[in-house]
Amino acid sequence: MLVTNMIKEISEPLVVSKEFGIVLSNLSKDEASRFYAEIKKIENSSLKQVTKNFEKVRNKFSVNNDDDLIEFISKNVVVMAMDKALLSKERLFADSRLHGGVVITREDYCRKFFDFIMEFFIGKGNGLGLSTPDEIVSLLETPIYDFRVNEKHIVMLFCYDRDYDLAVKSVVDAGKKIDNFVSNNNDFRQLDFLIRVLSQKQEYTMFHVLNNYTILECVFGSHVDLKLEKFYSDLLESEGIVDRIDSGFFTSLKTMRNKIAHGAFKDIEKEIKKYAKGHSSFSDIKTFDEASRTKVFNSLCSGLDMMTRSIVQFLFHDKKKINEIRNLKYCEKTKKLLGCST
Repeated sequence: MLVTNMIKEISEPLVVSKEFGIVLSNLSKDEASRFYAEIKKIENSSLKQVTKNFEKVRNKFSVNNDDDLIEFISKNVVVMAMDKALLSKERLFADSRLHGGVVITREDYCRKFFDFIMEFFIGKGNGLGLSTPDEIVSLLETPIYDFRVNEKHIVMLFCYDRDYDLAVKSVVDAGKKIDNFVSNNNDFRQLDFLIRVLSQKQEYTMFHVLNNYTILECVFGSHVDLKLEKFYSDLLESEGIVDRIDSGFFTSLKTMRNKIAHGAFKDIEKEIKKYAKGHSSFSDIKTFDEASRTKVFNSLCSGLDMMTRSIVQFLFHDKKKINEIRNLKYCEKTKKLLGCST
């Protein structure tokens, strides 16, 4: 369960995603009491903004004592929660061996789901056409309490003068886009995988390369380097969405991914040097020391992040075109893609 920065009385849970069993609702009395206990810890630590917001609530809603405030919290604070009743049986137990138990009902899933829709549907520059006003984006960007990990970001609590109806609508609209994407169980499993993997915040390390390349493989299947080149040349470049990326970039990523996956770590620095020599942006590098290696590697990781984000966005924008590229045949003789499979 994830406590959001939204305040709205919800008489019946609002379905965000039927496919993933996600709803918006208010807290129960017991949950509100537990939450208030955490608020008091923050308030007692002299965080002025929390105290200030408390006073706004007391004045506007005639909240005079702790019991009244707990009652207000239980009837107005919006949480994102799981509703197992929405899930089909195949969703509830999908991939149980891979995930060590019931997949979709893990307590931390609300945070993963929330972060995913913020990244790709609601957040600034998401590119998917929800047109969420900046003040709503700012309101939603940081959930205020994660019951699973006791993660607290309560400074924004009870900024009651925001457009919470629009904030709730933005979350529900994002959920509809998620559900519209899922037309079969394979779509569900692919999206479940993306939500989980993309929720893992990482530094620029070798695992970061492996992790993000796996996302690209989830989208495109085999021969990712060739399909990436096709994707950018035929789709994104023609629409002016991103600048051109040369094929050497895709080849370097594939080589590095394979070296990491196969444990050939001593060869990774050779590939980084090779990539740097082929690009004018690194012409100032005279001695390939640790700082130079880090500069080139970070550049590769940054480009990989950009690709991963744009491709996941495009997957929701036009799944049909992504699947056309995914289904392209590969000719072993020419080492090139042939055309769309029928």
